[in-house]
Amino acid sequence: MKRLILLVFVSLVLFGSFDLYARDRFSVQADYNVPVGNEMIDPNLSLGATYRFWGIFTASANVYTDIVYGADNILNISSIQPLGLFSGGFGLQIPLGGLYLTMDWNKFFTGTISDSGVYDFCTSYRIGLNIDLNEYVGVEVYSRKLFDFTDRAVADDNVRIVSNDQTVQTIGMGLVLNLF
Repeated sequence: MKRLILLVFVSLVLFGSFDLYARDRFSVQADYNVPVGNEMIDPNLSLGATYRFWGIFTASANVYTDIVYGADNILNISSIQPLGLFSGGFGLQIPLGGLYLTMDWNKFFTGTISDSGVYDFCTSYRIGLNIDLNEYVGVEVYSRKLFDFTDRAVADDNVRIVSNDQTVQTIGMGLVLNLF
């Protein structure tokens, strides 16, 4: 069974890399992320940029913001503030004819969330789908797993991580704008 899964994965990578429409492209995205069965991380909004190169490989960076609720408007949103986390990493975006299988590995770092400055926060990986609605606009859905929290992340009073071996599962969905 493992060999079959490996064969399917390698085939998707190879066939995706030969796709004539798999051009290099730069895109920006805004995603709403929700933790699954976990109260350590609140729902948040991420803003990011991704560059796809050589047909299937990606480099990405994201900034995460906190959504403060409790206002008198239809969305109940009072403000959107920096969460103090940012991430960067590499991945794959395998074209399947307007649909893309996406996978990535990102390293998270602290920013304004911590009084002790910028440091490694955790590691994460993501798997999901991007769907092109047209040449310039698409949507994405994915699942991200945060794990391997650092000792500094556990010791920081401003962060709600209890131990290094905890994992946080999130699901996300958002809008993708393909700029070029």
